[in-house]
Amino acid sequence: DDLIYEISIDGESSMGSEKIKEKFGWEIPRSSQVLSFQRAMEILHIHPEDEEIFRQSQLANGVGTFDDLTLRICKADGTPVWCRVSRTILVDENNKPVSILGKIVDVDEEIREKQTLELKSRTDLLTGLLNKQTFEKEVREYVEEHPSESACFIFIDMDHFKDINDKFGHSVGDQVIKETAKKIQLLFKNFDLVGRFGGDEFCVFVKDIPRDTLIDRLRFAVKKMEQDYAYEGGYVKLSASIGAAYCKGNSIGYRELMDVADGAAYQAKENG
Repeated sequence: DDLIYEISIDGESSMGSEKIKEKFGWEIPRSSQVLSFQRAMEILHIHPEDEEIFRQSQLANGVGTFDDLTLRICKADGTPVWCRVSRTILVDENNKPVSILGKIVDVDEEIREKQTLELKSRTDLLTGLLNKQTFEKEVREYVEEHPSESACFIFIDMDHFKDINDKFGHSVGDQVIKETAKKIQLLFKNFDLVGRFGGDEFCVFVKDIPRDTLIDRLRFAVKKMEQDYAYEGGYVKLSASIGAAYCKGNSIGYRELMDVADGAAYQAKENG
């Protein structure tokens, strides 16, 4: 499964796996007079988003060499394939570079399976939002790294959701939860963190936002969360009680922010 190639620097190599063209749709050149970083990017068709990883690996391991570097290589049609690549420079008795010896190993399936498992461990299975543990971890990290920036913790508790389950069943209830999650993502998209705490409770962490802008967005959110559901003769008017804890560079911790937002959402629900 290892795709081996050699590129001559002062002649023409006779070594190159035919499977490289078969797999990627392009060929490795048999010779190249240039050992530059950009030329290496072109030869291996490195995905543009992995350029910095490729650059740093060469700086760390010596110009022109790298070992077991995992990144994406693009096929001729642009499709990215995760690969593990190695390359070394062969020199003659005078320490002059004479050829480049490289290896490419397809690890796309392995990497994508790993990414899928990581995603499942970070997200709520029903909605795809961050799960409670990941949401808390990322908010804590942000608060610690940006103590002087304004931020807001928002707690959203759906009103009358129990009536949805009671009247229409849990399958309809799950669909309503998914629709609600998408709506919250649209309301708080940009760089905000959106998570599901379980049941019909959601949390949002808004980074670096002016207070007046936040209040306008919350008022808009309250209106947009209202929706009527009618199914097989039943009717439920769904809405949301929203509470928010806003801080402006006060180094307030995660637990305090959550408790204040939760308390505010409870007051909103009690006050109708």
